Amino acid sequence: MLEQLRYVNHLGEVVEFGKKGIFANSNDLRDYEWAYDSDKSRAENFRKGVASKTIPVVISAESKKKCIDLKNRLYEVCEKDIIAEQKGKLYIGDYYLECYVYSSAKSNYLDTGTTINISLKVVADSIKWIKDEIHSYRYIPDTSTDGKGYEYDYDYDYAPMTDHIGKLSVDDMKSCDFILDIHNGAADPVIYLDSHCYSVKCIVSAGEHLIVNTAKSTVTLVKANGDTVNMFRYRDKQSDVFKRIVPGDHRVMWNGSYDFDITIIHERGEPKWT
Repeated sequence: MLEQLRYVNHLGEVVEFGKKGIFANSNDLRDYEWAYDSDKSRAENFRKGVASKTIPVVISAESKKKCIDLKNRLYEVCEKDIIAEQKGKLYIGDYYLECYVYSSAKSNYLDTGTTINISLKVVADSIKWIKDEIHSYRYIPDTSTDGKGYEYDYDYDYAPMTDHIGKLSVDDMKSCDFILDIHNGAADPVIYLDSHCYSVKCIVSAGEHLIVNTAKSTVTLVKANGDTVNMFRYRDKQSDVFKRIVPGDHRVMWNGSYDFDITIIHERGEPKWT
């Protein structure tokens, strides 16, 4: 049985393994190893660093021209990431590894002209298989001004907030980083996840996006024309906007006047088996 893989470079160009003449055999992509310190009596300080993996690839085409086209495309899609020094994403199912294809060794390419064996090597800063899970919350027309009935003592007086309650379920073994994307117009947006407040003092105009990335500890306003503005200093300093989300079921509250998405970032040492 052949491996089903997909490589997407930083420009969004895709090479699929397992169909259309490009195939991947058994490999070490799912293998992992933790580094650790030891004083001979205990292991501690577990960590991961830069690591490489090898993918045995076979190109088998119906014609010599098709084989040439596949070889050139495989090289060009991968090489563009090296030139730009921007990682691509190697997918197994819903999980991806951010990496570079840095080595390609060929064999058996003179046998028929329609086949070639290639050993691809990828390198990653750390072996972290990531799955992005998006949860969307949308604008709700305001039909109430009754602000009573709060379960928690909130610092912000957004009267209709209790009428705009969503749910968020996080299925993971550990707390997760996430990306918060606020859009469709917002003034000093405030979002509660249970009793924790995520807020930034700024205006998000139509066509703009306010992005909070907990993994990178960044707050960025993306203008309608693509320009970016660092909004880090406008974050709420009394409540950590970079606090990770713990596993379990959560209540999401906001005043309903804008749209936002929460992208949960699941990380594993190996992609989940399916």
